[in-house]
Amino acid sequence: MKLETIFRVRIVYKNGYTHDFECTDFEISNSQVTWKSANERNRPIKIGLDDIAAVWQVGYRKRIKFFGK
Repeated sequence: MKLETIFRVRIVYKNGYTHDFECTDFEISNSQVTWKSANERNRPIKIGLDDIAAVWQVGYRKRIKFFGK
């Protein structure tokens, strides 16, 4: 068992729409976005970088992660 950090990320689109989701890793570099979703029910499938105005980390929490999962 160990503690795992879950980040709450908010994507703000240029049209004003926002969407929050949780992930264990989120990175934007060289016009690419990568993430590891913390919840299989609410996760981005594809993110269009040209439509994004900002990306914020709006919170985080810790959860217990069991080995092998």
